[in-house]
Amino acid sequence: MKNSKQICLKRLHLFVLGLFLIQLSRAQDLVVTGKVTDQNNESLIGAAITIKGTSTGTITDFDGNYSLKVSSSDDVLIF
Repeated sequence: MKNSKQICLKRLHLFVLGLFLIQLSRAQDLVVTGKVTDQNNESLIGAAITIKGTSTGTITDFDGNYSLKVSSSDDVLIF
């Protein structure tokens, strides 16, 4: 009887661990970083970058750099 309880408990632990790992892998966001410049390679300060079809976005800093979390590699950025 103890043996079957131990087996059930081990299976339950593995099941819970599997659910945790699945959730952890889904929660990962991608971070896209870059630098926006003009045709003369000058940094563009305050340029807006948004994810197409959403209101999620950011603006460039003093050096033209930006960083934006996206939910998938299929997201399209609008500059």
